[in-house]
Amino acid sequence: MASLCTIPPELRIEILSRLPDLRSLAAAIFTSRTIHEAFTIARNDVMQRVLDAEIPLSSITGELELLLPQDCVAALQDRSSSVRGKALDMLCIYQGFVSAYCRRFCAETLPQLPSEARSPASPSERLLIQRAVYRFWALSRATTAFRSKSPSVTEDLSFAKTYMLRYSLWEVAELAIICRYIHQKLDRLCFLHGSLVTDEYIRNTANQLTVTSLALLDLPTLYSVLFSPQTTTGIFERYLKQPSCYRIWSNLFTADRMNRRHDRTAFPPRCICKRRDMPSYEYDQYLRYITCTVVGVEFDQDEVRNDLALWDDSRLERLGLFPPVE
Repeated sequence: MASLCTIPPELRIEILSRLPDLRSLAAAIFTSRTIHEAFTIARNDVMQRVLDAEIPLSSITGELELLLPQDCVAALQDRSSSVRGKALDMLCIYQGFVSAYCRRFCAETLPQLPSEARSPASPSERLLIQRAVYRFWALSRATTAFRSKSPSVTEDLSFAKTYMLRYSLWEVAELAIICRYIHQKLDRLCFLHGSLVTDEYIRNTANQLTVTSLALLDLPTLYSVLFSPQTTTGIFERYLKQPSCYRIWSNLFTADRMNRRHDRTAFPPRCICKRRDMPSYEYDQYLRYITCTVVGVEFDQDEVRNDLALWDDSRLERLGLFPPVE
C-alpha cells in the first residue's frame, strides 16, 4: 500500500497544497524528511495556496498595503519576484498571530452552542473575525504613522475619510467589536498591573489614554500583552512612559459616522445578514449603535446579541436568539 513517503513528490506537493491552514502545514512538513523535501521543492506555491485557503489574500488587499512593504505587496502577484518568498514568510508570521488571536476571541466572546460542548467557530465566523483583526491591525499601523499628539476633529475626519470610509458599515461594526474586546481586556490589565509598575505616570493613568496607547501597539506585542500576563508589566513600562500618539478609537468611529452622514451614497452597508425579526433600516441602526459603543458594553443574558449576527446568522438561530428564515 502506498504511503505519503512512497508516492511521487508531485503528489506530496499537491496534498500539502490542499491543507486547510498553516498550522496543519507546519505539522505535516515535520512528520518526515520526505514530506519536508517535497515542501521545499515548491515552498512558495504551497505556502501561498494554504495561506489563501485560510484567508483569501484578495479579501485583505487593502490591509496588506499598510502591513507589508510595497515591493512585497507587488511580489505576491509576481511569481518571478525575488522577494515573493520574503513576502510570504512575513504573511505567514502575521497570520499566525491573527489566527491565534481569533481562537482566543472566539473562546472568550462567542457563546457555546448548546448541542456541542466545545463547538468551534464556523469557517465563516473565523474568516470574518480574522478579516476584522487585519482591519484593526492595519488601521492601528496607519494611526501610529499619522504622528499627531493632539489631533483635531478635522484631522480625525481626514484620517477616517482616508482609511475607514473604504469599508462598509458592516465592516466598521465588525472593527468596533474587535476594538471593544481589546479595550475591555486592556482596561482590566491596566487595573491589575497598575500597582506593579514603578513609573508614577503609568500607575496613576490607568485610563482611556493608557488603554488606547496599548491598543496601538503592533499586533505581536499587543498579543503578548493580552495573553502573556508575565510580560505585561515590562511592556507597560517600556511603551507608556512617553506615548507617541493620543488618537483615540472612539473619536475615529465618531469621525467615520460624521463622514458617512455627509455622504450617504458612499460605501453603503452590504446586506449580508438575513434578519427576519426587524426591518432592514432598523438593523442598519443597530450596526450604527455597535460602532458607537466601543468600550464598556455588557449584554444582558436574555438580550439578542446583534453583534453575533455580524459573524454568523446560524449561531444566533441555534442559540434561540434569532428566528429561523421561513
